Amino acid sequence: MKKILSTIAVTAILSTGAFSADFINGGAYGGAGVGFEDFSTYSSYDPGVTLVLNGGKPIIKIGPGTIGAEGELTYTVVPMSHSYASDLTVITLGAYATYTYDINQQLYIRGKLGLVNRDYSWDNNRYRSDYNKVGEAIGIGAGYNLTKNMRAFSDIISLDGNGLKQLNFGVQVSF
Repeated sequence: MKKILSTIAVTAILSTGAFSADFINGGAYGGAGVGFEDFSTYSSYDPGVTLVLNGGKPIIKIGPGTIGAEGELTYTVVPMSHSYASDLTVITLGAYATYTYDINQQLYIRGKLGLVNRDYSWDNNRYRSDYNKVGEAIGIGAGYNLTKNMRAFSDIISLDGNGLKQLNFGVQVSF
């Protein structure tokens, strides 16, 4: 009985005007870009450059914004270099929940929260297993609609609280 009452209460809240939920059909997107990665806690590393591939789908419209899901793969193409240690390559695979708020028809801001599997390697040799693990990630970004189906995006993501930050730029296409 408690589950039934909880379900009715949640349905009533989501169906009110303030929390009107519109499920979104279509609108899947894919994108590519470049990013810069750096450790904020290790100043001796010089930033690296990453290739960014992402895709996602808006799922439900709640109030003024849209909740969605996004997957993202990054791969270091120019390793982070260190003055006395080996170069560092990072591969990440992340799954994010997103909240997108449209400022106007062209511009939007987006928050990201998710889990990221990260793999660090120094000169293509794996180093300590505790660096290669799944951890939380949080980010914020913005985008600009170039056409009806194409937009430019930028975001900054903090990975797992270990000081690794990624600043990504690119283009996404809806289909």
